[in-house]
Amino acid sequence: MENSPYTTKTLNLYRELREKGFDNVGFVIQAYMRRSLDDLKELAPYKPNVRLCKGIYVEAESIAYRDKEEVRSNYKRLLEFVFENGYYPGIATHDEPLIQFAEDYIKRNQIDKSKYEFQMLLGVRENRRDELLRAGHNLRIYVPFGEDWYGYSTRRLKENPEVAGHIFKAIFGIS
Repeated sequence: MENSPYTTKTLNLYRELREKGFDNVGFVIQAYMRRSLDDLKELAPYKPNVRLCKGIYVEAESIAYRDKEEVRSNYKRLLEFVFENGYYPGIATHDEPLIQFAEDYIKRNQIDKSKYEFQMLLGVRENRRDELLRAGHNLRIYVPFGEDWYGYSTRRLKENPEVAGHIFKAIFGIS
């Protein structure tokens, strides 16, 4: 789903699979893409499972937000939309303001823990991950693999160099 040339193709494949009766599939929506809310609205009839992330590819400003606060604002708007419309969101972020927003929204709206999950990369912000688990939230640990695992991981490091420290500590068992 990453990288704009694949967005429409991926969403079309999702629709095709759902129309053939496959209900156990989902897709990723990136908050930095300007089109994301429209994409979610178009897919509303499916009540989809959606992994909501910020997104990191370098895209033209005409199709993507570039300012960190614009991306955060859109993430919040998208998260509210998916909750309000019965989607199952994977809240995929390590960004503390977004995690806190999600926790507050969930608590304020008394959303049952079976209706969402948090998602975090293996080895990143493990203390925060453990706090989310202790609070009773479901959490999926995301592990990159496959032929492009290195490229994917490198993009994460470029997006947030702090991730390198978390990975280093996880590799060497440092708290």
